[in-house]
Parts: sequence; C-alpha cells; structure tokens
Amino acid sequence: MAVLCSIVEALKKRLQSIKLNVRRVRPCTRLTSYTMIKTLLFTLSFILLHGFLIQAQVPVLEPLKVSQIRGINVYGKPVDNQTRCIHWHSELDIIAIKFKCCDKYYPCFSCHEEEADHNHQVWPKSEFDQKAILCGVCGNELGINEYMNSNNSCPHCQAKFNPGCSKHYHLYFETEPKKED
Repeated sequence: MAVLCSIVEALKKRLQSIKLNVRRVRPCTRLTSYTMIKTLLFTLSFILLHGFLIQAQVPVLEPLKVSQIRGINVYGKPVDNQTRCIHWHSELDIIAIKFKCCDKYYPCFSCHEEEADHNHQVWPKSEFDQKAILCGVCGNELGINEYMNSNNSCPHCQAKFNPGCSKHYHLYFETEPKKED
C-alpha cells in the first residue's frame, strides 16, 4: 500500500508539472486499494497519451542557430554539423555556399533569403577561383571552378555531393543564359 501511495503522489506531481489541476484528488491515505490502482492506471494511461501527443507535434528537423565545421561558421537553418538544413537534408546535401554579398556560408539559397538582412549576389565568373564551397564532411573549402568540375564529390575526402545542386547554380554563380529553342 505504501508503494502504491508513493507512486500516486509522484503521478500527482507529474500531472501538476504539466499544468493540470489535480487539487481535487483526495490525499492518498484516504483511497482504497481498488481506487488507488484505478487512479494509477488512469493516470499512467493519460501520461503515456500526453507524451505521445507532445512527441507527435515536435518537428523532425530542428534548426541550429549556427553550425561549425572546422571552425568555419555556417549560418541559416542548418540541422546538423554537415551543412544539411531544413530545406535540403538528404545524405548528399553536404555543402555550404559562401555568399558573395556577405562573405558568409549558408547551406542553401533559401536559408540566406530567410536569415540575411540583404539581397543575395551571385559570384561573377571572374572570381570562380575563390574558395566559396565548404564540404560538410571534411571542412575542405573548394574554389567555385573546383566544385563545378568535381564530378559531385569532394576532392579531399571523396564524400558524394548532391548532383541536383547544379540545377541551382544560377542562384549562386554567374551562368550563361539558357538558350530557348
């Protein structure tokens, strides 16, 4: 009986911590064994359900404030220390791009648009030798030409990059206008 009583009291405290009004519950010493067990089972099922509902509302990817790779800050909304972000987070999304306008690394264009207080600028072809790509696996900085000619893998650690990123080069780098047929 004493063990059940202490469990019920602990559950009452747990219910109070999640802001439920449990003042109307009688003190444990006045409950019968049957009522105590019934209360215990009800309370346990409520806590399990409440915990399940809270977990269901938590987003899977929680952005970090800033991530760091070998001492280099990556801004925006990264979700890990390999430069994945809330927008792009596959196994292959492991680069960050240094934006010409602010000289800061962001995981993607959307992260820059949402976090920066200025418009983006693309890197001109004349500066494609600049180190502006950060491998999220090893922290190696690549020049833009080096990245574009890397065959979608880091020349330093051989980690595979997302080949789909090439579809977005125009957001980061000066590119030739597409010719319409």
